[in-house]
Amino acid sequence: MNSVCEEWGILIDGDYESGMVLPLKTKFGLNYLAQPFLTLQLGIFSRENINPVKIKAFLDFLPRRFKWIQLNLNKYNSVVPANFKARKQKIFELDLISSAHQISAKYDKAIHDRVNLAKNEGFSLMKQLAPNDFIFLWKKSSGIVQKEEENKLRRLLSRGIHYQVCEINGVYSEFNNLIASSCFFSFRQNTTLLLTVFNQTEDFETPLIFLIHRFIERNAGQNLTLKFELPGLHFPKMISGKHHPKNLEKMEQIFRHFGAQEYNYSSISFKNAGLLTRLLKPFLK
Repeated sequence: MNSVCEEWGILIDGDYESGMVLPLKTKFGLNYLAQPFLTLQLGIFSRENINPVKIKAFLDFLPRRFKWIQLNLNKYNSVVPANFKARKQKIFELDLISSAHQISAKYDKAIHDRVNLAKNEGFSLMKQLAPNDFIFLWKKSSGIVQKEEENKLRRLLSRGIHYQVCEINGVYSEFNNLIASSCFFSFRQNTTLLLTVFNQTEDFETPLIFLIHRFIERNAGQNLTLKFELPGLHFPKMISGKHHPKNLEKMEQIFRHFGAQEYNYSSISFKNAGLLTRLLKPFLK
């Protein structure tokens, strides 16, 4: 958490029965909340199933202290009060508890065709790439990169590897050129495909499918859920330097063709911000 945001707060209910983590920001004398770079879902977490009344109570508390809010909740936070605007985000989940053979039997034919194409083209997978290799390709595919974002990504990858929760994999062509790389972050029984970057000159579908397929092969048969998410609000330009709608549609289709189930969560922002806050909004990140 400290890799992506300098200061955090938490709202607690009872004896830590449920809580909401808050990425705290201050700028121009304004206290606000903004979803940190490379952070997917926050919101309210609970030991038990969380009811709509409690969700609303947590969210209704926020405008008392913060002048502007932009946060991603999680799929269990189903209620959004009227004083917030909400935008639906998609996440895809694939259970890996079955064997690799059983999982691959449910692949769409298009996945099998791409895996065979990758093998025929001489693709190879390298596990445990160094952060520098990933960041080099990320910068190449993203174009102009802010130094602050690069530093955060470098810290996140380095600490993730140190604590053995991050795995960086790369796809190399038959000529030993790095054409794609993915970083997977694990926590308990969940692994998230956090970020994938591609060489601008290469087709992204085949190496992405090859990366995911090989991860499934190695980790099938475990009590593990693999999560995929499309580029979020603070993500770099992942595919050929652009968030092209057709490319995002292709990524969604790829996740579905692997057999992943689609879920939604809400990205919320404060509806009744004052005039000054609205004017300063582009600078509140």
